[in-house]
Amino acid sequence: MDIIYTDYAEDSISDRKIDKEIIEDTLLNPDEIIEGKKNRKIAHKIIGEKLLRVIFETNLPCCMIKVN
Repeated sequence: MDIIYTDYAEDSISDRKIDKEIIEDTLLNPDEIIEGKKNRKIAHKIIGEKLLRVIFETNLPCCMIKVN
């Protein structure tokens, strides 16, 4: 799967010091996926005591994500 990170995602990843491998693992092996707004999906993964939410779109030949 090709992943395109939005500018917002890149900034969030940098600010929060999140490893992109963790984001990719969340997309490939989420604890759950829920429906988001505007035909987006949200992959959830609990890491330690925190919840990582990866917002993504699959209507493209790649996966565009935003990290909350």
